[in-house]
Amino acid sequence: MNLKVIIRTILGNSFYLPFLLFSIQPLQAQNNDNILNNLSNFLGVSSFKGGAQSVQRHINQYGNCHAIAPTNWLITGTRREGDALDIISSDGRLAVGYLITGVQGNLTTGYYSYQYANPETYLSFILSENGAKNVSYGQVFQDHLGYMILPFEINQSPPVKGVVFYRVWSIPGDPYGYIISMRLAKGLESVWKTHGNQAIAVALSIRCNKQLIVQDNSSSQNTTDKRVESEYNMQLGMEYAHDPVTGENYWVNPSTDFNETGLYGPGYYKSVGNETKKLKNGRSDN
Repeated sequence: MNLKVIIRTILGNSFYLPFLLFSIQPLQAQNNDNILNNLSNFLGVSSFKGGAQSVQRHINQYGNCHAIAPTNWLITGTRREGDALDIISSDGRLAVGYLITGVQGNLTTGYYSYQYANPETYLSFILSENGAKNVSYGQVFQDHLGYMILPFEINQSPPVKGVVFYRVWSIPGDPYGYIISMRLAKGLESVWKTHGNQAIAVALSIRCNKQLIVQDNSSSQNTTDKRVESEYNMQLGMEYAHDPVTGENYWVNPSTDFNETGLYGPGYYKSVGNETKKLKNGRSDN
């Protein structure tokens, strides 16, 4: 069975399907460190197994959104506005989406409030695919960088598990409106435990050019997203390395892939035929 991410579809079509609204409350601050230190358990995924997995930059046709994912992943949806991107694994068992959008206050209180009443209602509308799917939600966690992290399960056959990372800002002059940015990662339950880490890493890597005016007293959104990606990848046992000659990028596991006694000194290595290449830490711009 192939999964789909319906962020682009949701933006392009609005129709009514009733569904049960849900209420979420962030975990207390004193629990945050425990969750951050056990993120894999909280999200129901294992650490990345390692092995220098080749990844590349996937760019949409408009050149305004990209994701870092294994080479055989495919972009399945995007928008000219540069505010959304959908990408799936080649076997269709993992799916990832990104969206940033503003919701005007008149939509939160009028006829369309079933969809837009608050950020959580809007999330539910998307995750339930317009109310067509029965979704159950785990406990939401608010991290120190401003993201809310919400695990979920879609009760279908076969069942699906996933997580959404989202942030919300108010709209100056519009007390009932809001701006929401979300990163969605999901997979068939049969592969979520072992491969969900990859879907999460891809979701956190997505960058789009759409800029909305928000009041944010912290660092810039791009800097925050980079910190989120780096910190959570670390918790999932992943970081980037690249071939300094070709620029090819890899996911590596610091615990299993770092070679203290490598041929050319400590570091990450990649075997290519009979040749052993030492990789450079970090991601290239390719």
